[in-house]
Amino acid sequence: MRPYRAIPIDGKDFVYGNLIVNNARESDGIHKAEPLRIYIREQDPTWISDEFDKSWTYLTFEVIPKTVGQATGLKDKNGEGVDIYEGDIVTSLSNAPKVVEYQIRHHQCGFNVATGYHEVIGTIHTHPELLRK
Repeated sequence: MRPYRAIPIDGKDFVYGNLIVNNARESDGIHKAEPLRIYIREQDPTWISDEFDKSWTYLTFEVIPKTVGQATGLKDKNGEGVDIYEGDIVTSLSNAPKVVEYQIRHHQCGFNVATGYHEVIGTIHTHPELLRK
């Protein structure tokens, strides 16, 4: 499964891992209303050690829903292992900035990005000014 990334609600750098969605629920008279909450859980465990406990654990972060993006499975043209995610701003042969988006067309879905021509220059969440060029 391709990983996801998002910005945690504390506003720090992107976190990467598996997507967990806690759906919103309206009050039914017995249970109180719950807002939609989205989390990213690390794919690899982190070693936690304190005076009481030592163990491996998966860190989980509540994230800002509009910042969630999935990896496309593609890398940018520099070949340095930079994954391309939904919401990335990339340049191509024309040097015009474009946003990577998930698309559904004619019963096919996926990312329509040619490999080897794009370079990640930012994201719509951290560098929106790049789209105003």
